[in-house]
Amino acid sequence: MHHCCFFDRLPAEILHDLFAYFWSHEIIFTFSNISDHVDAVLLAYNTYQLNFRSIQKDHFDLICKRIRSEQIISLVLSDENDTPAQSELFFSRLQIEQFTQLQTLTLINIEGESLKWIFPNFYIN
Repeated sequence: MHHCCFFDRLPAEILHDLFAYFWSHEIIFTFSNISDHVDAVLLAYNTYQLNFRSIQKDHFDLICKRIRSEQIISLVLSDENDTPAQSELFFSRLQIEQFTQLQTLTLINIEGESLKWIFPNFYIN
């Protein structure tokens, strides 16, 4: 599929260490389709940090398609003016229970309706 490159010579562990310095959308947009080796490493990477604050809708959609919920350790969701109803859209695709490796959840200006998706067992007025 792709030709050999510098990254093909690096073991997965080194690439994982490199990825730790980037948000998930930066990893996907920078390293996807470089080579089959790098694509395989991206598929196996399991410490993605998603920051959906101020993200473009097409980037949001791509990240939601490319990364599995069990690969995410950190998640930032925002319902601010530039990302209205983002949290509801996100949780209409995925359930919070699917995030088995999630260590950090940051919610910014989340609407009450969206909180029902995130915390379904809590009563919210």
